[in-house]
Amino acid sequence: MPRSEKFDSTAIQNFKNKSNPKFDSVSKIEELLKTKKLSEEAKTIATNEVKRLKSMDPRMAEYDVVLNYLEILVSLPWDDYTQDPTDLSKCEV
Repeated sequence: MPRSEKFDSTAIQNFKNKSNPKFDSVSKIEELLKTKKLSEEAKTIATNEVKRLKSMDPRMAEYDVVLNYLEILVSLPWDDYTQDPTDLSKCEV
């Protein structure tokens, strides 16, 4: 790839990142994905979706769909458990 083409693609990507107010959301999602204890399958899917999101034009309708999906995925309580009562005699009808 000639240097001018590489510069152009880098400049375009930088422009997309700076002009996109949702770029901060994508970087925050990436950081949260690193700290969450997702299953291997969920982590693989989320990583692929983040890559896909970064390559999309933010004006596409699918961009918002993928971003919302990732935000929901990150907000789920992965590896957070509660102690639920299991004694059926104490249950109300």
